[in-house]
Amino acid sequence: GGGSSVVSDDFAGCVVDGGLWSVVDPKGDGQVGVTAGGLELSVPGGVRHDIWASNESLRVMQPAADEDFEVEVKFESAVDAAYQLQGLLVEQDAGNFVRFDFYSDGVNTKLFAARFTNGSPSIVYNATVGSAGAGPLWMRVGRSGDQWTQSYSFDGVSWLPGGSFSHGLSVSSAGVFAGNAGPNPAHTAVVDYFFNTASPINPEDGAIPQFSLATGVVGSGSVVSDPAQGSYGCGESVSLSAVPDAGWVFDGWSGDVSGTANPVTVVMDADKSVTATFVEQAAGTYGLSVSTSGSGSVAAVPDKAVYDEGESVSLSAVPDAGWVFDGWSGCLLYTSPSPRDWIWHLVCR
Repeated sequence: GGGSSVVSDDFAGCVVDGGLWSVVDPKGDGQVGVTAGGLELSVPGGVRHDIWASNESLRVMQPAADEDFEVEVKFESAVDAAYQLQGLLVEQDAGNFVRFDFYSDGVNTKLFAARFTNGSPSIVYNATVGSAGAGPLWMRVGRSGDQWTQSYSFDGVSWLPGGSFSHGLSVSSAGVFAGNAGPNPAHTAVVDYFFNTASPINPEDGAIPQFSLATGVVGSGSVVSDPAQGSYGCGESVSLSAVPDAGWVFDGWSGDVSGTANPVTVVMDADKSVTATFVEQAAGTYGLSVSTSGSGSVAAVPDKAVYDEGESVSLSAVPDAGWVFDGWSGCLLYTSPSPRDWIWHLVCR
């Protein structure tokens, strides 16, 4: 009793806890991630991810003992398009389980329950609980022996009865799912938390992780972080720029970043350490510093840390989507049939 085997998770980390949850993606087209303290389960439109003739939903499941328990789930996401699905599953095996949903018929938010015996489904109830797009949505599912009880809430405080029924099941796992049916609209189910009500996490989302970014150099130069902070939140992006001292050139990154792109973007999902290596510039060689204004990049061929005097380099301006190339500035002598593909000679006056 007490549901001690079901483990609560407030999804406050940066990634799904692989030691607790198993991702099941039957169609191979789903996306599962954790952002801003919520689990996101996304299925694309135009492809069926229903739970009926077979379980085609995108889901995360954790082991559960065959005992009494009560689980509470908060969905930050509403269901507004017919037929978006999100809910909770309790399984014995692939053909024997119970399903508890919020779904939309395009007009209403529906509360749904079905049981599956040796792959054969039957509807237990299918009730209107609100208008389509209502949310956030809370659901509780309790098991006492063979008796299953579902309730729901629109505020997490006042709970309304959903339904109760008897069904024998040897429980082995429990979890949450996202899916679609009918016209198969795209849907992203956002799960704020999955709690065993006997042992919830309190405070919920109370320990959002912060990560450190250590930078170092080999040679003579510096690394500029933007933004420069003592710590960074889950998923925060940091731009690192390697700035060589006079007579030195940037040679590449090591640690949690590799390559020679400068600047480079680091996504903070753990503590990270990055080192910039600078090498002395030999006599008769030149460094090439390229930067952009606006949204785009510059490709250099050949792409090297230093070039010999008189060596030619092809620079191509590559605008990002929605942007256009507007021109060059700086020290350039060029010949090219295209205004954005110029040959830059390192001897310039």
